[in-house]
Amino acid sequence: MPSPRLLVIEGNSPQTTADHVAVGGTAASKGYSDLLRELLPGTVVDICYPGDPTALLPESSSLEGYDGIAITGSSLHVYNAGPEVMRQIDLVRAALKTGTPLFGSCWGLQVITAAAGGSVRKNPKGRELGFGRGIRLTEAGRKHPMYAGKLDVFNAPTVHLDEVESLAPGTTVLATNAVSDVQSAEIRTNGSTAWAVQYHPEYPL
Repeated sequence: MPSPRLLVIEGNSPQTTADHVAVGGTAASKGYSDLLRELLPGTVVDICYPGDPTALLPESSSLEGYDGIAITGSSLHVYNAGPEVMRQIDLVRAALKTGTPLFGSCWGLQVITAAAGGSVRKNPKGRELGFGRGIRLTEAGRKHPMYAGKLDVFNAPTVHLDEVESLAPGTTVLATNAVSDVQSAEIRTNGSTAWAVQYHPEYPL
């Protein structure tokens, strides 16, 4: 059986990534890729950089060749638009037409929502930082395979200022808490399925 082939979409701009690495951090896409290889030994992981306006992006036909696509977090804001944002929305919109499964963390949830027809805003309750507390599964979440064997209420590593404002068509909310109504969701559109969370399950403690 051939090795799984996955694509990681780096959500940050090159400058943000460079700043993060300069102070001892790890590029979001590298952390994600390392985790995927650890969970699925032998997996081939490619990375693309739509937040870099000069970077080449995969064509739709290439997106169809992946077994899955993961989207990292980002310091960008959907509502600020600009090429760093719009290139990501366009890429995810193209991915959502291929049938390739998507998973997004934090920014990933937001950019998938925007690509599928929803909206994102600055959270009027402020930044959720460190751990998202009291994240509670909805009735749909308790039945969802992403949460099989998981607790109904949990905490998770998080850092975000923005949140889903209006749901995209085909969205089912899977978890919520006092800070954000949408802590995770399944989004079905154009024959594709995306699972996405507002927190960061890929972060090591």
